[in-house]
Amino acid sequence: MSHIIKPKERMEGLDGPYDMVTAFLAAFNVDAERQPWSAEHWEYFLKDVKYNVLTKCGVIFLLLDSKKLTEESWSYISSLAEWSDAVTKQVFISKLDRI
Repeated sequence: MSHIIKPKERMEGLDGPYDMVTAFLAAFNVDAERQPWSAEHWEYFLKDVKYNVLTKCGVIFLLLDSKKLTEESWSYISSLAEWSDAVTKQVFISKLDRI
């Protein structure tokens, strides 16, 4: 399923909740000026996923484009993950209480 994601806007119109949210080479995490999201943008997005998209036991797997990430954003996202790979910019988040 694809969905348009915009910074600091709640995702609506989904048929969830879902057990897993995935993104492979996500291209949504840039603003209108094509600048990578800040950690604050990521926090909003991940909280929206946690509270409005996933089941209580849901998980998140992201494969991100390193050209669309700041070091600050990567540090924030990877700090939430049970597993992450800094080279390939992959994260797996299952402990949603960290968000």
